[in-house]
Amino acid sequence: MTDANDRILIKELLQDYFNERIFSDDYKFSPSGIYFAPPHGEAESYADYAKGLPLYPDPEVFGFHDNAAITKNLNETGALLDSLMLTSGDAGGGGGDDKESMIVNLANTILGDVPDVFDMGYARQHYGTDYMQSMNSVLTQELEKYNKLISLIKSSLK
Repeated sequence: MTDANDRILIKELLQDYFNERIFSDDYKFSPSGIYFAPPHGEAESYADYAKGLPLYPDPEVFGFHDNAAITKNLNETGALLDSLMLTSGDAGGGGGDDKESMIVNLANTILGDVPDVFDMGYARQHYGTDYMQSMNSVLTQELEKYNKLISLIKSSLK
């Protein structure tokens, strides 16, 4: 949390998840009933519950209306189609290059522009977890996510 408004928001949101009602079998976090506090058990039972959750959660888990999924899907489809149009245009590349070689050249150009992953050992050493510097843990978490993204982009381009 970075300011008082964040604290108010987090406190309000957590009231749904940290209360006595979660111990009741009929208390659910979402209208569909998919999301609930699993009953007390062994560690494996919690892992099994988590594995049974949808891979792509519905908007309800975030407190959104079902129409949010429609909007998200339309935006993703539009972005995908725009990307396909960019890579399959008939603009011609000169020198007799066909479409496949144009795509390979574009992928290689993008690959050259993608930065290297961050050195996580260095980041953890210089920005270690400290109560007085809470943003350090956020920084290292975001660097790990960024590294995964960079690795995925590079492997896809290759």
